[in-house]
Amino acid sequence: MGSQTPASQPAASPGLAAVAQGAEATIYRTRLFGDQDVAIKQRLPKRYRIPELDEHLNRSRIIAEARALARAWSLPHVHVPAVYLVDPHRLRLVLEWIEGLSLRDWLRTRESVEGTTHIAAVLEQVG
Repeated sequence: MGSQTPASQPAASPGLAAVAQGAEATIYRTRLFGDQDVAIKQRLPKRYRIPELDEHLNRSRIIAEARALARAWSLPHVHVPAVYLVDPHRLRLVLEWIEGLSLRDWLRTRESVEGTTHIAAVLEQVG
């Protein structure tokens, strides 16, 4: 990798603030060009995996996620962030920042059968 920042550590940047942490990734919020908020999704390495396997899995998953987001973005009435950049070498996605609930929190508010049916239909379309 040479002088590149390791995939597990985002490059230091003023205004970069972690807003969510999960088992698979950390989400950071920052600004591009001084005025556009974006999300940087940084996939996390799994230290228990063989490093080469972990890198391969994470790269393929970040690419698959970007493709799924692009498919969902093209569907009517499905609101997902636009994908601005896919960096499979640093295991990062740069996405449009959307104010509001996280998907996890939004799903928790949808307890009706109708909502569940709608969610299942969208997920099937996206793949």
